[in-house]
Amino acid sequence: APPINFYRTAPNVGREMWGITMSIAETIFRLAVAGPYARFCWGYLSERERAPVTEIHDASKTDWWPVKAGLDELKRMGLAEVKDDVWSLTDFGRKVRDVQRTMAGVRVV
Repeated sequence: APPINFYRTAPNVGREMWGITMSIAETIFRLAVAGPYARFCWGYLSERERAPVTEIHDASKTDWWPVKAGLDELKRMGLAEVKDDVWSLTDFGRKVRDVQRTMAGVRVV
């Protein structure tokens, strides 16, 4: 069995949930079924790429705790990270955003 902290110290922990490496397609699906505040925070960060915590909270017009839960969900999915109270997209988050933007312009035939 792996050590207790194996999944936290794995090199690609940013894209892992419960020890399973997620692809971009799986992550886009998980975003579609994520909570409303995670989707709000994703939309906000994908437009701006970086935003202070207070700016995200002010834009949400709601309590702090649901917004914090949404940001934490994005962090668990490896899409966003926080440094000095400024949230930004990770490299993986930028890839997911770019694929979403590309697919938004594709018509189904």
